Amino acid sequence: ATQLALLFEAADGETKEQIKKLTLMADNGQMEALKQLKDQYDCMTKGKIVTKNGIFLDNSFQPNADFYKKVQYGGASMYKLDFARNPELSRIILDSWLADGKESPLGLPESAISSATSFMMVSGTTFEAKWAIEFAERYPGGFRLPDGKTKMVDMMEVTYPMQHIVSCIDYPQYDDCEKNKAIPTMVQIPLERTEGEQASRLQVIAIKPNKILPKQAIIALSPEYFHQLWLPASDANLNTCKLRIPQVDIESQSELSNALYGLGIEDAFIPFKANFTKMSDNSGISLTNIYQNSFLKWDTEGAAAGVASQLTIKLPYSSRGGIQDFHDHEISFSEPFVVFITDRKTKTNLFIGVVNDPR
Repeated sequence: ATQLALLFEAADGETKEQIKKLTLMADNGQMEALKQLKDQYDCMTKGKIVTKNGIFLDNSFQPNADFYKKVQYGGASMYKLDFARNPELSRIILDSWLADGKESPLGLPESAISSATSFMMVSGTTFEAKWAIEFAERYPGGFRLPDGKTKMVDMMEVTYPMQHIVSCIDYPQYDDCEKNKAIPTMVQIPLERTEGEQASRLQVIAIKPNKILPKQAIIALSPEYFHQLWLPASDANLNTCKLRIPQVDIESQSELSNALYGLGIEDAFIPFKANFTKMSDNSGISLTNIYQNSFLKWDTEGAAAGVASQLTIKLPYSSRGGIQDFHDHEISFSEPFVVFITDRKTKTNLFIGVVNDPR
């Protein structure tokens, strides 16, 4: 969401219209909203979020003063690197900025930066929160990997009233399954609420991809689409769900430019067709890649400290609910799925990632 907001503020003309069509963003105010979000989380006691966002521009381009002020106001930073003459050093500097002095096995691929690179956007988020329900059961179970092989992993289980959707694509046996093929199976797993809140504003949302909505399309969706269509449908179904989901301890890297291009953001990646005149008056600027490095870890007992180069989630366990036997629906995440961590109050997605292999 942060990367798309920065991209939207930098764009103009048809490039901006393509981003707007996908994201449903308003014409103005994206950076102000990001700043307000950061200010709000600085006051949180049970959940903690630390963000860092950077725009890296080639030395040959001069940023506009107004855009630079907007980026700074929104809590992001802008840097200039010598992509054209020293792409390898630029990649090393970017890796160092991402790692923030900490050890991480994930760095940008050697092919990520070349002498033709104009600019790159990089976002990093560290997030911590506690479960609001108790995962009382843990047992070995099979998880089907993308290559079709099955791997034994530790599965967690809980039966609890949770807002969720069961799609008829996945669970046709349920009479009340969701018939709209544009809405996937999902479960909202609540996180511990902060003091003074009547309900938790933070949730982990596990989503099952399908043939209509593959995982690449789900992670590229706009926050507005997610919060205006999918979550209201899920909110309407607060029934008891028996949830099976694997323990997760992964670090991975995703390249999102192909997914965004396939969803209609095309001009941004085409040199001399991309319009980023809000960022710089220089012509020829185009977006090369959008990389997301993710570290995601959760279990029933707690989470070890860890950090990744861009997106870090640590979800310790907290017992807030009892165990129930009766359930309306049974949902099992035993194959690759998408994870959102979302703030319901601000309608902001704090983290989006794909679990292809829990371990």
